Amino acid sequence: MAVPSASSSCSRKWCARATGSTRRSTPRCLIAPPLPRPDLRRINVPVGPVAVFGASNFPLAFSVAGGDTASALAAGCPVIVKGHPAHPGTGELVARAIAAAVASSGLPAGVFSYLPGDTNDLGGALVATRAYRRSALPARAAAASR
Repeated sequence: MAVPSASSSCSRKWCARATGSTRRSTPRCLIAPPLPRPDLRRINVPVGPVAVFGASNFPLAFSVAGGDTASALAAGCPVIVKGHPAHPGTGELVARAIAAAVASSGLPAGVFSYLPGDTNDLGGALVATRAYRRSALPARAAAASR
């Protein structure tokens, strides 16, 4: 016998046939107990040093102090940021602000490092060393993929 869907109306006749009851009450055969909710938890687990390669667009949002840097620091990972050569001055100012925040919050020295550079050679050298566990690359990371 087909069970009516939750959107269709349940006839008392069907319920009586399914349960063998002749009572004319609310059909309990279609009311299922609620399922237990899954236990979902988000835990930030440090994985080790993270290399962040700065983007050329939006230097304040996506570069030195972007979401990748903030997420890695929040998880407890040390961060190595390679600044983009298109905006070395902005990257240096933001890196100094982050370094001051790291020092004032009591985090260990060296948890944040900034690597400025006028070319992409430093980024290529960082990729070649593999001194980090994870990396965050901008959408166009030609220098990092070499």
